[in-house]
Order: sequence, then structure tokens, then C-alpha cells
Amino acid sequence: MMSRIKNPIRNVVVERAVSQSPLVATLRERLPGISFAFVDTVPEQPQKIPGLLEVVHFKGRFWRSCPGTKTYECCGYQIVHIGTQCSLECTYCILQSYFQNPNLRIFGNIEDLMAEVRQVPASAPHRLFRTGTGEFTDSLLLDPWTGLSRHLVPVFARIPNAVLELKTKTNHVAQLEKLDHGGHSLVSWSLNADEVIRREEPRSAPLEARLEAARRCADWPEFLAEAAGELNEAEQRMLLGALIKMIRHMQERGEIPVARMCVQCRYFRPHVYRDAARPHHCDLVDAPFGDGDLRLDCPDFQPVSGGAAERRRPAKLRGG
Repeated sequence: MMSRIKNPIRNVVVERAVSQSPLVATLRERLPGISFAFVDTVPEQPQKIPGLLEVVHFKGRFWRSCPGTKTYECCGYQIVHIGTQCSLECTYCILQSYFQNPNLRIFGNIEDLMAEVRQVPASAPHRLFRTGTGEFTDSLLLDPWTGLSRHLVPVFARIPNAVLELKTKTNHVAQLEKLDHGGHSLVSWSLNADEVIRREEPRSAPLEARLEAARRCADWPEFLAEAAGELNEAEQRMLLGALIKMIRHMQERGEIPVARMCVQCRYFRPHVYRDAARPHHCDLVDAPFGDGDLRLDCPDFQPVSGGAAERRRPAKLRGG
């Protein structure tokens, strides 16, 4: 099934400060029949101009914490800020009221963006950063024409403590296939029933097109199957610790079924040895073991009883 999404760009206005940007060069190469205008400053428009793309020099922070909602517990999500607004025209979207500028806008100074992407995770090497570009715009709406993923994905592939989420309602994934992602990038979709999509998300990809895009990503053998093998031993331990922490948190909130993990098993005794390589003990086999041997699904799992579960202090794992 084909996507309803076509090239949303009819005119491009570019601030001269970013006229030599690689992103602008890519746009001009991939939009040969589109008019480009260059100005000192892109003026704020009181009304939306269909098909207009604004490319500006962004002077704020590209990497920022998700603003979250005061009444909810924050998940620690981080935003890589690539632009604002969206042309998919979902009826429930808050972006039209959240931003004063109504037009599609992307940030042309990607050298500054990439510098922050490298600097922030490096400043906290023991923290795992979950980041995404889909907070203030659709991650992949313009990607076939901007080529931004070809800059971001390979860089995240070499950042051991960060993952990049590309959130979209499109099926624009073809340009991702050959990118070196190192297991640090993933694509995600929000889904609704077909009737809801047709009524409330008129310019987005149909449900089957999104599912087909997801299947396409899953079928790329290097996309996940070989990703873990690209990580060194320390990175694998960090990833495992982070996964266990996330799964345990979602279980405690009742968001997913209980998994048969070591850290919630009656036989598991964390950090009873001083050996950094094998600090934990399994009472079932009466043997020490390390973080790298923790299981997410053990057939011998026995849940901790209610009183013991309340007394047990959650294990502090590397990367968790």
C-alpha cells in the first residue's frame, strides 16, 4: 500500500547564515524544481503558508530534556531538537497551538547540532541517554529531502551510552537501510485504527503502510540481528543493565506483564561478593555470577514473596 504522503515542500526560504549548510545543499539537490529564496532573517508568519519550508539558524540548545507533564512521573527522555511543526495535519496535534510559528521549520546549522550530540553523552559517560527527534516535529517527515538521518544515525552508532528514536507517522524508511547504526537507532510508529487514521490523521501514512515500513526495518538483517555484536563487552553490560531497569520499572507500574528476570527472582542475591566481575549470587545453582550473565527470561525463575519483595533493595546494575 502506498503512503498518502507526498513531497510537502513547495517553496523554501533559507536564512543566509546557513546557506552553505550541508542540509541546504542536500535540499537543493533533492528538490531541483523547487524555488529557494535567501533572506537575512526568516520573518514570523501570522498564518500557515501551505508547502513553505523555513530553514533557519537556530541559536538555542539542540539537546534538551523533555518538558514532560507535571502530573506524570518523568521518564528521563531527551530531545534532539531538529525543527518545529508538522504538515500531517492530525486533528489532535498540539503543535499548532504550542508554537507561534505555523510553518514547517528546520534548523540549518547541523554542525552545531552534531557538536551537541557528541558532547552531551560524553559529559556523563555512566548515564544511558534515550533520545529522539520526534517531540516537536515528525522525525522522518522531511528526511527523504533533508538527509538528516545520514548525519545523526552514524554518529549515534559510535556513542556507547545513547540511543536515538525516530518517531514517525510516515513510511519514510528507505534512506535508513544502508546506514551504519551500530544498534543505537530505532524507528517507532504511533498507530490507530484505519478509520481513526482516515478521519483524524488525513495526511499521514495508512496503517498498513506503517506496518509494512516496520516489517521492512525488521527484515534488514543488520538492523537488529547483528547490532549487539557490534558493541564491546562493557557496552553490552551497560545495555543489558539499562534494559533490565526499564523492564522492571514498567512491570512495577503495571504497564507490562512480569518477566522472569534474575533481579526479581527469590534465588537472586545482588552484590554479595567484592569481585567486580562476579558480584552476585544465585541460590539455585549456589554460584556467583556477573552483570553480563543476568537473564531477562529464566525458566527457573521464582518470584520473590510479598514481604521479601518489599524488603529487597533493587539491585544497582552497571548502566542501570
